[in-house]
Amino acid sequence: MSNGFYNNRGILYADQPDGVQRALADFNRAIALDPEYVESYFNRGLLKEAYLNDKASAIADIRQAARIRRKLSTACITCLSSIKAETNL
Repeated sequence: MSNGFYNNRGILYADQPDGVQRALADFNRAIALDPEYVESYFNRGLLKEAYLNDKASAIADIRQAARIRRKLSTACITCLSSIKAETNL
């Protein structure tokens, strides 16, 4: 299966009450298949921030997404600003 498949399935799992760990596993799998797959870094970062309360790791993932593809930089910066406003990181 492709990295896109795992990324999209991760998005679906994230919206399910018991799907957070499955979503995380799918985002990890997508990244393992393609370490340049920016969408999975971004989605994994959002998941870590929203559901796992792992702000530092969320910031690292979103920064990696920004490094990989500058076109998502604006969305990444907005998200980072929001996370940083909620914490002391």
